[in-house]
Amino acid sequence: MNCSENRMLQHILLICLTLFSSLSWSQNACRDLFVFESQITDVQSKIENEIENHRVNMKMLNGPTEALAAKLLAIRQAKFTIDIAVYQLPKDETGYLFLNELHKAAERGVKIRLLVDSVGSFSFSHTELQYLLRGFPKNRPEIKLANLMFHPKPAYARLVSMLRGETSFQNWIQSGNNRAHEKILLVDAGTSDSIGIFGSANMSNDSSGLGDRNQSPTKEIEAIIRPSADSKMTPVDLEFTSYFESLYDYIGNHRLWDRSPDIFDFSGKRMQKKYSNAIAQANEALDLQNHIEKMKQDDFLNKNLSPSDFELVHELPNLIRKTNVFTMKWFRWGKRQNESSVVRSFSKRMLMAQRRIEIVSPYFLITQSDIRKIERLMLKKPNLEFHVYINSFTNIDHKASCAAFEEFVGPKLAVIKANPLIGERLKIKVYMGDQNSTVKTNFFHMKAIRVDDEFWIGSHNLDYRSFRLNSEVGAWMNSTAGTEDIAKAISEIDQYSIEWGSPAWQAIRDRNPVFGDFQKFFSMVSRMFGIHLLL
Repeated sequence: MNCSENRMLQHILLICLTLFSSLSWSQNACRDLFVFESQITDVQSKIENEIENHRVNMKMLNGPTEALAAKLLAIRQAKFTIDIAVYQLPKDETGYLFLNELHKAAERGVKIRLLVDSVGSFSFSHTELQYLLRGFPKNRPEIKLANLMFHPKPAYARLVSMLRGETSFQNWIQSGNNRAHEKILLVDAGTSDSIGIFGSANMSNDSSGLGDRNQSPTKEIEAIIRPSADSKMTPVDLEFTSYFESLYDYIGNHRLWDRSPDIFDFSGKRMQKKYSNAIAQANEALDLQNHIEKMKQDDFLNKNLSPSDFELVHELPNLIRKTNVFTMKWFRWGKRQNESSVVRSFSKRMLMAQRRIEIVSPYFLITQSDIRKIERLMLKKPNLEFHVYINSFTNIDHKASCAAFEEFVGPKLAVIKANPLIGERLKIKVYMGDQNSTVKTNFFHMKAIRVDDEFWIGSHNLDYRSFRLNSEVGAWMNSTAGTEDIAKAISEIDQYSIEWGSPAWQAIRDRNPVFGDFQKFFSMVSRMFGIHLLL
């Protein structure tokens, strides 16, 4: 099964699972994504007491080659531990590069914990992961498949959790659709050499630039963080590790064991050949080995980092929702019980924004109530600008998400934009890519928010799945250098974007009637099931 077929199967699985879980509640159960005035005020003091704001040293990773080389270099320099959580680790050149480095790290005695999502990294036989388990009798890596749906052990564990009253019946029905969507690399956490790398990029060819030579890599955004010596809080690497362990130990995960020993070592020889081919291709396409060596000589992971405040935010309760009420409705748990949620942290900053709010999201899907809150915020603050950047249906990988925006979100945003008191302060920009490039434009996959002088990056798509189903992680920072890098990344997207609903946009719609037909079909299906945000 090639990568395109594997991705199509992943999308089909996600659509079927989301439809299934959506049957458990009506549309009005999809509560607002943005938490606003009264809810913020009620718990503001509690939040300030419980959420730690760290001091860290950080650096943005610019471009796919730099990000890939930095992560491989960090793994090579690991002495004690490597913890990885990733949504997609496919059987492609990039995946084999990472697995090869992990194999070498295990040979050095480094303790490895690897968590891959069972749908994002879907495979009928994880031979590539099982090979990583072989040959280490004293230091075998640990590998878990996140929320494995059809295996009896995690399914039984989730059932027992419901029967004990730790979660509701509807949560249990929906639990098979929860995904571990994080992208985290933690090296030597708890030591003076600890390194954390996180952001939007999966360990796949699409993100690394090792994919189709005729198509540009997806635009991603990632950062390196190192604990700051002057921080008086819990070191950020330990907080990140605590988060990782909560995710890693979730009852729906299943530990992978090597259950297919190859007497003649055929699979081992094949895997070594794939490792070698991946290295050769990376050196040919990206000059990767020389890039890593130069980074090592320049001490890239330690130098030119800038100080920043750091607030870790996440959606871990999407996986772990404990309650003592057996019959409670799923939405009652709310975001009020997660003071560290992405949505709450964003809402707080929206209320404090003075100049500009910029959102970059591959799949920006919000409710009508959220849109009304944006309108009230902009009417209350006449100098505030609100910019949203989304993908176009001409280049996005997920047509259903784009159809949901086109049918439900875009028109409602256009209505409030028509208010003369708002007007051009609200911009909805659609990324088209460089149409004059000889290389086919890919979509952007980066997830970023900038509110005045603070910025957020992470795995969160700002859509229904991320807020209600997936576990996600990200962080708010305010590094001066990081803010400049975020502004540059947003400017690059803006350069090749057009206004949603403009004549130029309408002309593109007219040239793509097939998508219009798909949008109508999507609208009919979503209304049939009583929901507007399927994905």
